Amino acid sequence: VGIFLSESNGKNVVYSPLNVFMTLAVMAEMSGGNTRDQILDVLGCHTVNNLRVQSNAIWNANYRDDGVVKSISASSVWLSNDISYDSEVANILATSYYTSVYTGRVGSQLYNDEYYEWLNKQIGKPVYFGADQSFTEKEAISIATVLNFDSDWEYGFSNRRTKDGVFHSDN
Repeated sequence: VGIFLSESNGKNVVYSPLNVFMTLAVMAEMSGGNTRDQILDVLGCHTVNNLRVQSNAIWNANYRDDGVVKSISASSVWLSNDISYDSEVANILATSYYTSVYTGRVGSQLYNDEYYEWLNKQIGKPVYFGADQSFTEKEAISIATVLNFDSDWEYGFSNRRTKDGVFHSDN
């Protein structure tokens, strides 16, 4: 947690352990050898089959869209069409991790537009980033995860006791 919050440069930062887990799980599925072993170790899984079961269970345990709480995690893998990929891995990503796989000409306007279309659909509203948030030709594989979370507090905050400010972690 400290690593994610330490580089905030004085700004409020939010991170999702669920998204970090799912990103690492997708990376483990797409890798092999020592890299896969190290990721499995970090995630506390002994085998990739165990990771598939655990990832599926985590995704389903956190999914909720009942009109009161919305908690929907989405993952996608973005691939360069200049490289061939194993279609079986794409099927595993879809079934075990609920991850969509896209291919195209990385860095093209169409590729970037498709990414923002996916992102906006997952979040449920337009998201705007600068040109520095677009894919570049050098990226062969990218993983994106988002969490669409919306809920009200059980007890609302008093407006007179609420103010804008910087949130600080324990350390």
